Amino acid sequence: MGLHSPEIKNPVQIDYILTVDSTDFSGYNVEMQIHNAPHVFKLAMATHHEYDDRFWRYIQNFKVTSSQGNVKFVKSDSALWQISVTGDNAFIRYKINLPQQSSRFAHRPFLSSMGGLVGDIHSFMYMPDEMNISSTVTFHLPKTWQIATGLEPTKKINIFTASSAEILLDCPVLIGRLHKWDFNADDVTYTIAYLPVDGAAAFDSSTLVNDTKKIVQQAVNLFHGIPYKHYTFLLEDGVNGAMEHSNSVTLGAPSRMLATDMKELYEELAHEFFHTWNLMSIKPAEYTPLNYGQQQTSAGLWFSEGFTMFYADLLLRRAGLPLADIADSTRISHLQSLIARYYS
Repeated sequence: MGLHSPEIKNPVQIDYILTVDSTDFSGYNVEMQIHNAPHVFKLAMATHHEYDDRFWRYIQNFKVTSSQGNVKFVKSDSALWQISVTGDNAFIRYKINLPQQSSRFAHRPFLSSMGGLVGDIHSFMYMPDEMNISSTVTFHLPKTWQIATGLEPTKKINIFTASSAEILLDCPVLIGRLHKWDFNADDVTYTIAYLPVDGAAAFDSSTLVNDTKKIVQQAVNLFHGIPYKHYTFLLEDGVNGAMEHSNSVTLGAPSRMLATDMKELYEELAHEFFHTWNLMSIKPAEYTPLNYGQQQTSAGLWFSEGFTMFYADLLLRRAGLPLADIADSTRISHLQSLIARYYS
């Protein structure tokens, strides 16, 4: 009797397609083409370690088909779907119906006639049992819109790749009528992408680029190493807050502020960029791999946030950039005012 070697199954591959309809900014459509799919698998919406926007609530028109037509699916938990298919290829389609927001935060998706923010854990479902598979993401957008993201580019301007689910879900995507500037530091390319609102104020982009480069250089000098191949600053007009990622940051940057008092942006930018090392590369011990559902509370954020606040101010001083608070002209006076404010 001859010996038969076990059948080697081709690896799972996921192609995502995200489509924005220029006549409907209430949300966007996502399609997943899963090649060499297991006959039974799970799909989930991941949760950030420190916040949960529960975007599974905004999934509409969820549909599953396969290459042979027989499918079953059930939502087994709030952010988890169980799917059975008979063919080797599965096709999942759904719409993210964006919630109404009285004020927008930099990490949350939105759409407008000027553009918006999409991607990451708010847009893409993933296979929790197949997290190390590679994927491609194709964007179908209005003709005049551009794309800025930490995802890996390809030869086509609307197609990007990710080598794992964790990378895919950590890369927000700024789209729209963007202004973009590039600079280099230590042989690494940095991109600043800015999405304005309609009627945005004009500002000195050369100053923004040059001062951002100074902040970057001081952080690189401090750590003597760079944990990314390229980095993208995703600046949004009309938006509050900021959120760090492994090779990008989403940051609210009102044009009226940039036009009159650009230094107000610098401390926030330095803070979020420092997080590239102290939070994203050096993680709190409680942080788990990519997951869905409730996350464990981290007791180590005093180090991740406290040291980052400390060094954000220090980076600006080393870069010779103007400070937002003139009264805190020295390092000692700044720390004194922070302590006094805390105790009061």
